Amino acid sequence: MLHRPLYEVRKCITDGYHTRQAVALLREVLSQRVVANRLKSQSPVSRVYRRYQDTGYYVRRQEGGHKRITREINGRFLISKSLRNRHLAGANLKEELREVRGVITSVWIVRKRLKAANLTPKRVAMGPKLTAPQKHRRLEFARDDLDWDGYQWSQVLFSDESRTCLPGNDKRRRVYTRQGK
Repeated sequence: MLHRPLYEVRKCITDGYHTRQAVALLREVLSQRVVANRLKSQSPVSRVYRRYQDTGYYVRRQEGGHKRITREINGRFLISKSLRNRHLAGANLKEELREVRGVITSVWIVRKRLKAANLTPKRVAMGPKLTAPQKHRRLEFARDDLDWDGYQWSQVLFSDESRTCLPGNDKRRRVYTRQGK
């Protein structure tokens, strides 16, 4: 069985192997300071030893907090659904989860799971549909001016793509995407 070397163990000595190791070292009449220096972590060693002294053995307490409603498999279901159909909103994904898996959850939990997977809602950038002549003219323009520098391109504005919108709802739908895409 492979274990991490002692110098890599920082604050995670509460797993079974390292807690047994800490208790064994403390029972060899080494001081807590020596054991903590060896395991590179003082306060978990103190907690482990205090629990061992009180109970005669060390068992981790049940972790606090509320239980997760969505298990890992349901989180993966939400992520794969969102990646397959990026136009599904959080509420739609919630309903999909309820219908397919029978899991009742809130929209906020769905959004939280998507955010944890680095999927964030973005507005879809939509321009007007271009006709064939417009596409042809754009292609010719791009080919003619292929050697332009950044400043010259910064002066170009395709007026049929510009979107002027006063503050408020711009009627764009949101899609879930990973950052940078």
